[in-house]
Amino acid sequence: MNRDDITLSHLLANPIYVKRQNNIQYSVDNEIRRLLGKKFEVELTQENYEKIIIKIENYLVELEVENTINRIIDNVDE
Repeated sequence: MNRDDITLSHLLANPIYVKRQNNIQYSVDNEIRRLLGKKFEVELTQENYEKIIIKIENYLVELEVENTINRIIDNVDE
């Protein structure tokens, strides 16, 4: 193939195009922050987010303990 026969016009189709780099790594924390911000229309700082997560965790543990105790009581009553 001769150099005169090769056209490089396909390389010039979009000379301004820059491939977008997606540097944001998926994490559950990022997704929770996004959803909380979307639901309550607030911008969460990292400090506030950590406080909220600790409160949610404590509440879920409390509910699980309560449910476990209730199941044990129900089994004893039977």
